[in-house]
Amino acid sequence: MSLGSDMIYEYQTADGDWEQVGTKLDLAEKLDAGDLTPETQVRAQPIRLGDIVSAPLTAEKIPTLEGMDQLKLERPLIVFDLEATGTDRFKDRIVELAAIRIEPNGKFKSKRRLVNPTIPIPADSTAIHGIRDEDVRDEPTFEDMAKSIANFFSGADLCGYNLNYYDIPLLVKEFQRTNVHWDWLDDWRNRSVIDVFHLYQKAKPRSLSIAFQDLCGRPLTDAHSALTDVLGTFWVFLALMKGDQIPGGTLKEVEAWTEEGRENRRIDGVDFDGKFRFNGKDIQFTFGKYRNQSILSLINAGRAKEISGFLGWMRDNNFSKDTKTVASELVTNLSSLSSNENDEETAERWASMVESMKNPST
Repeated sequence: MSLGSDMIYEYQTADGDWEQVGTKLDLAEKLDAGDLTPETQVRAQPIRLGDIVSAPLTAEKIPTLEGMDQLKLERPLIVFDLEATGTDRFKDRIVELAAIRIEPNGKFKSKRRLVNPTIPIPADSTAIHGIRDEDVRDEPTFEDMAKSIANFFSGADLCGYNLNYYDIPLLVKEFQRTNVHWDWLDDWRNRSVIDVFHLYQKAKPRSLSIAFQDLCGRPLTDAHSALTDVLGTFWVFLALMKGDQIPGGTLKEVEAWTEEGRENRRIDGVDFDGKFRFNGKDIQFTFGKYRNQSILSLINAGRAKEISGFLGWMRDNNFSKDTKTVASELVTNLSSLSSNENDEETAERWASMVESMKNPST
């Protein structure tokens, strides 16, 4: 194969998925390192991103962007976007995934795949992202490529546009339908999540297209193509990092500044789905008949048995695995409280239990 400089190269992994490796130089490096063999199936294709970049996506593009020097990456950063059959994060299915992975040393690689959702794509969804049933009929399902996606996302912080509300729950639900483990779910409290929508909204409430025009000085063409949205999101993120308003530093510091003052902040969540949130030395419900009520106040009101029953119902019904685990732990903690304790002793013991849930490793 002739290695043209205007091409992006992909190689076929052992599980049959196609992984983007980058430019011809990146491909040569993998061959030299022995990561690929002469027998590895390789293909090349031009990838153009409208007016976002003036040339095809190459490994040289992202590391030289202004704002990269403001990113103090402690682990890899995944910037990703999903297109789906609809807007229901828990029932709809992914039809396209695009992501770039930026390493702390500035190197990056990208991944872009169409996905067979195994259900029809409604016409109103096709009108947004342009993907039709016939476009994905012969593509692998999410389950087919889940292992490859989990490996690509492994050990990374996350970044996207409105991803806290939509993309992350959608991706988590897809993984839960498979037997493939994604390490982010074990460590989500310690990973940074940069929602560029919230970051930008704090300064100027806008859509991604308007944010891109405002900060990058040109229109975002081909919006709702997953790869275009990924790069547009990252460009906006870097443009924001160049300004004086957002404090530089680690992603954790940027995330904390973004979430400051928001209700139901991700970083206050006890469970991934946010059915519970930490509130000082206590835990609050965020939904249902106990919404915004603290567990300790309900205990002190003599309603411990009632709350334990509600938590048991959550544990045994259709909630996420993480939410059920938290509900089960709270039931156990409630059962360990003694009826002979006074309110002060109960509060002290409860605060200790809450602290151990905040910092499970301590």
